[in-house]
Amino acid sequence: MMTSVSDNAQTPASAKTPAPRKTTPPAASGQISSVTPHPAASAAGRLLLLSCCAPCACAVIKKLHEDGTDFTVAFYNPNIHPASEYKKRRDEQKQLCTTWNIPFTELSYDPENWLQTTLPYKDEPERGARCSVCFELRLKKVMDYAKANGFAAVASVLGVSRWKNLAQVNAAAARASAKTGVPYLEIEGRKHGMQEARLALIKELGLYNQDYCGCVYSMRTSPIAATCRHAAISSPPLPFRIPSYRTARSPSYSRIKHRPFSSVFPHKASPLPFRIPA
Repeated sequence: MMTSVSDNAQTPASAKTPAPRKTTPPAASGQISSVTPHPAASAAGRLLLLSCCAPCACAVIKKLHEDGTDFTVAFYNPNIHPASEYKKRRDEQKQLCTTWNIPFTELSYDPENWLQTTLPYKDEPERGARCSVCFELRLKKVMDYAKANGFAAVASVLGVSRWKNLAQVNAAAARASAKTGVPYLEIEGRKHGMQEARLALIKELGLYNQDYCGCVYSMRTSPIAATCRHAAISSPPLPFRIPSYRTARSPSYSRIKHRPFSSVFPHKASPLPFRIPA
């Protein structure tokens, strides 16, 4: 069982449904193949869709809208670093929902809690145990919110990106669902024409298609790191140094890139604003 997270859902005071507009998502082919671990997930009722960003969510949102699903898009991504990147992704998702007249809600941005929970797994690779902990934390928080606000089930697009493992996301969702009692609707957002529809929408809408998943750990070898590595001024200080893109591409770095991250980039940053449990 992964590290547990707080059972207290936080309902943001600023969560509002955007003003209605007459714009609808552009037509595109694609199907959503879903599996329901809990029978209640297919029952009539509102669905809360956790989105990590507009590029990953756009095709799924369009298809749910076309199918007449009663749903709201939730944005809860405390993993995104730095704060400026979080705001960019949140604002784009909110704007897309506003344009398509889809209800949108934002849960509180609490990167300190996310960092404290995932820090023991900082040496894990992408798709490793850290990702499982991250998925479960975020999904459980959204399920807590759904339970407190009358939603029938939760779904997500966390497994849409090619950088993520859909089975890993679904497994984390199953654990979060068992803890909260909120059904989870599994969504396949890549197959049956969904990937092609997503790429077409990204191009048509000019969406910001980022090159790292969002967390500080995924920035290790990303070009984005070259401009974001000192962004902790507006975000929680990090307990390690983020290598620059030039460093990540250097011959010396390539020789050590498979070593544990802590042995390559030791503690050299400002202390965290909270105590990390032993």
